[in-house]
Amino acid sequence: MLEAGELDAMITSLAPSSFLNGSLNVHRLFPNYRDVEMAYYKKTGIFPIMHTIAIKRDIYDHNQWIAASLMKAFEDAKRHCYQNLGDPSVYQTSLPWLHWHLEENFCFFGKDPFAYGVEANRSALETLARYIYEQGLTREKADVDVMFAKEAADMFRASSSGW
Repeated sequence: MLEAGELDAMITSLAPSSFLNGSLNVHRLFPNYRDVEMAYYKKTGIFPIMHTIAIKRDIYDHNQWIAASLMKAFEDAKRHCYQNLGDPSVYQTSLPWLHWHLEENFCFFGKDPFAYGVEANRSALETLARYIYEQGLTREKADVDVMFAKEAADMFRASSSGW
């Protein structure tokens, strides 16, 4: 659809096949996207949140332990991933300078580029709440402190995240 001009644009984490195949009709909005994203992060401290975990209200109401258990499981998985990232004996790709790129990312973002929890993401969450209110998607500005399960939020206040 992009190639045919039926779509003007798309937001995606992966480049569309028409772009990868060298289409003359499909281009990045920002050819220097890495520089643009880095400048935005330096200015705002915000890097887009990648994922959010949702629990159906009735399941949470009957099993409030589930929020903290899920957070702990995802934090453990991330810690394992970060440990493997730094171990060249388990690299899943063979890219030149991979270790250099990893070091560069950690120097730029800090020890945990994808930190979990409300406090670590407060600026991004408050900005999101403001945008969705300003754009008329909600009737009132959402309170970040009540968006997430208290048990999971308390878990991150009590300990430091990271690897």
